[in-house]
Amino acid sequence: TLKNIGPRLSFSGDGLTNRVWLTDEDVVFSVNQRQSDFELPATLSMGAAYDFLFEKSRFTLAGSFQSNSFTNDQFKVGGEYSFRNLVVLRAGYSYEEGQTNDIESDERYTLDNGLSAGASIQVPMNKEKGSILAIDYSYRATEHFSGTHSFGVRISL
Repeated sequence: TLKNIGPRLSFSGDGLTNRVWLTDEDVVFSVNQRQSDFELPATLSMGAAYDFLFEKSRFTLAGSFQSNSFTNDQFKVGGEYSFRNLVVLRAGYSYEEGQTNDIESDERYTLDNGLSAGASIQVPMNKEKGSILAIDYSYRATEHFSGTHSFGVRISL
């Protein structure tokens, strides 16, 4: 995908004008705030995945690359193992140049680089329709927030 590609943006109009009153005087000024043109941060994302199918299980290997116009490029790789479509285990890793630098440095832009993992337990509700009830958990390592834990419940009808 290619996002935010196009001409430079600029804002104008009455929304950038403010009225100013001078204290102790009966004078009102209109002040127009000038805005510079700017570019949106364009990104180019590419990815690929492949399923390895076995008799009672499946393993998916995936990778992606994201080129960012104003920040460091990101490389991501991940895998998912599904046993009988009942238990699903996931792991991934995200790399960005400078991710081991201190977060205050000029070369570090994101907090959530590194290891991620997750698991799902899926219970079939109706085999004819293929509906399931699933409970999901995931963890994503972050530097200053001691990681992000996510829990979810899915109902697929």
